[in-house]
Amino acid sequence: LEISIAHKPQDEMKTLIDGFNAMVENLKKHQQDLADMSKKVAWAEMARRVAHEVKNPLTPIQLSVEHLLRVYHDKKEDFDKALKESTSYIIKEVENLRKIAGEFLATSKETSLQIESFDLKELMQDTIAPYKKTLSERIKFKEKYEGRDFHFMGDKGRIKIVLRNVLTNAIEAIRDQGEIEIKASKGKAGITFEIKDTGIGMEKEMLNRIFDPDFSTKDVGTGLGLPIAKKIIEDHGGSIKASSEENKGTKISIKLPQQE
Repeated sequence: LEISIAHKPQDEMKTLIDGFNAMVENLKKHQQDLADMSKKVAWAEMARRVAHEVKNPLTPIQLSVEHLLRVYHDKKEDFDKALKESTSYIIKEVENLRKIAGEFLATSKETSLQIESFDLKELMQDTIAPYKKTLSERIKFKEKYEGRDFHFMGDKGRIKIVLRNVLTNAIEAIRDQGEIEIKASKGKAGITFEIKDTGIGMEKEMLNRIFDPDFSTKDVGTGLGLPIAKKIIEDHGGSIKASSEENKGTKISIKLPQQE
């Protein structure tokens, strides 16, 4: 609200104008208060979600330890077998905890980019490879790269996080059989790439909020994958947007400017 009415001291409408300007100042203050409150509510909701997700892995960890203690004291079961099974569960859940903590920190902490030169095409192919190997029976991956030189100046590790988060969302959107198409091209202005899936898609209202840290469509997980991707891309001076149609799929488009 950048509006007010100028007046001269002798103006007969001085009282009215002063009243109007005071009202505008009050509205500006209330507007800022509402914005601050909205941020607090968003972070409170995110903290609640993270706390809930942290609790989920802790339960099987606790149960695994209790099982180990019981087997050790009873001596009726094979302790080595129980140890192997329990440690496997614990390691898996600890990894989940590490991922949750990392996602939360990525949205709440300002970090400087570690700029280096790397081949973005090679990074994309390396990131996609494990998914292609393990999901080939139900998901077909198509890759198309336009251009030869995909060298880019940026934070390689964080760009990999973007690719992994977007790919994970695409995979989770495909309930059964489906296809994920990856396209990339490089021009003078930088690199553009798209990841498109044939998953369940989403309605417009949901689409408008998928990059908000206080919004999630997932029953499990923090739902911070896309907000983190958006933050990383914007830290590189780029842009990310989504388009989707229910029951037809979603496309994430990313533009990265060439860094000097």
